[in-house]
Amino acid sequence: MNATIPGKAYACDYRSMVTSGVSPESGPPQLSGSMQPGEWDVADAIDLIGTGRAQYELLVLVGVFLAADAAEVAYLSFVLGPLMKEWDMSSQFASLIAGMIFAGQIVGA
Repeated sequence: MNATIPGKAYACDYRSMVTSGVSPESGPPQLSGSMQPGEWDVADAIDLIGTGRAQYELLVLVGVFLAADAAEVAYLSFVLGPLMKEWDMSSQFASLIAGMIFAGQIVGA
């Protein structure tokens, strides 16, 4: 459902209104203080809606992905040394392998 404040429109659903303490019957959250309609931005809208379970789940999900990305780099640093000895690689070739890992991350992003 789209709710509007004169001069601006923002999307919200009843679930986010209820979890932020605003009942569906009372309508969309109201601007507070000396702000006039049309003078607020995304940060003000986030303050009006509040923080809920979805934001915390997103925070955990992004944290898991960042930890997995860091683990890949750490794994590379532990494995590359023994591989150089086992496969009799030059340091230039090992650097190329490490560089390709990072190039793959750039292309994959």
